[in-house]
Amino acid sequence: MPILHAIDTEKSIVISTWVGEISDADLVESYRKHFENEKWEPGFSSIVDLRTAALNSITDEGLFALFKLVRSYTEGECDGFTSVIIAPDDLARELTAKFDSFSNDGFHTIEIFEDIQEAYKFLRRL
Repeated sequence: MPILHAIDTEKSIVISTWVGEISDADLVESYRKHFENEKWEPGFSSIVDLRTAALNSITDEGLFALFKLVRSYTEGECDGFTSVIIAPDDLARELTAKFDSFSNDGFHTIEIFEDIQEAYKFLRRL
């Protein structure tokens, strides 16, 4: 799969690296498998690295399906969580903003960075 997930249980963080062409089906299937990993726990923060992803095939429907999937595994299971998105270009930032627009309740906080070091600094402050 073009989305790789590494779970650091000690730091309660997931690093997801998106590589190459990503489709709606890739999104849903990859994250479903990720959430079913016994090392993952609701409330883990995440870093989503979009620097090497080709995102042209992702649709609004795919983003909404991902949103519903994330909620189905986290809502009621934790008090909320933060995702730091490394979005190097306009399309990555636009898709991230679209995903974020599906919720306005503050349960899932999303921060966007262009630089990976800034993203790590932000997470260390949480």
